[in-house]
Amino acid sequence: MFVAQLVALIDRLAPVHLAEDWDNVGLIVGRHNRTVRRVLVALELRGDVLQEARERGCDAIVVHHPPIFPAVP
Repeated sequence: MFVAQLVALIDRLAPVHLAEDWDNVGLIVGRHNRTVRRVLVALELRGDVLQEARERGCDAIVVHHPPIFPAVP
């Protein structure tokens, strides 16, 4: 699967057109033509999430909160 296909699958579950105007949705970092074999899903992108993705050999990370928003303690 390619990143573009993963993005399309997510759009089927949570269509971009339903997002609020202020929502930052879609591919934020990466390229649509990269191959994806393993995906890590998390609430937000933090150091421990990145480390887990590396340890598990993930090619993509899908998060609910985009990395531009600060983490909530």
